[in-house]
Amino acid sequence: MMNNPKKQLDNEFEFFEKGIALVIANLDYAAELLDSLNYKDIEHLEKIIANYEEVEDYHQWEKENKKLLDFTNKIFKDEAWQGEYELFALLNEPIFLNKYMDNLLVSSDYQDIGVDVVVKHLTDNFKTTIQKVLDYPNIANYLNAESMNVLRIIERDEKVKDWAEGLGIVMLFATNTFKTLTGADLDIYTLLVEADALLSYIYFLNDDSEDLEDEE
Repeated sequence: MMNNPKKQLDNEFEFFEKGIALVIANLDYAAELLDSLNYKDIEHLEKIIANYEEVEDYHQWEKENKKLLDFTNKIFKDEAWQGEYELFALLNEPIFLNKYMDNLLVSSDYQDIGVDVVVKHLTDNFKTTIQKVLDYPNIANYLNAESMNVLRIIERDEKVKDWAEGLGIVMLFATNTFKTLTGADLDIYTLLVEADALLSYIYFLNDDSEDLEDEE
């Protein structure tokens, strides 16, 4: 048991260490994309990434989470960036990953917990998030019949390897169809990004990809 949750988070917990690695990987891609889009304040994000790489305690991690949230909110308040769906996903998935890592730390009373317990927690929240998309008011006005059917299959399916393929279909439809990251389009896409973050975390926590394959 870790008596002080402000000590050595990244070294004490496998699920936390892997979560931080996934956060950094997403932000690295976001930095590359921002650079290609000629964003002028790329150094701000690079500093956040560098600080995540040095996280050692809960307090420091919380500070970086706040900086990332502020940075992301600032970008997408600018109308010029409200059509950048890939960038939105790359910057917001780490925010969701941090949210669920925090949930896991609190629920485990800052003790390490097994991958199976973590995956169950993430899977339950993944299914809940998919259901939130299906329950969104007038969702059929925003997603086509194929996307709706795929989400219903995901919601009741237990095959993790099929979730990624299905969610990819729906997210591709959204990015090709939604006009901008405002209003209902923003609400729905944000839920899809949250689901994708959870699914990425589930995959990343499994060192052996065979863990995600169906038993014969």
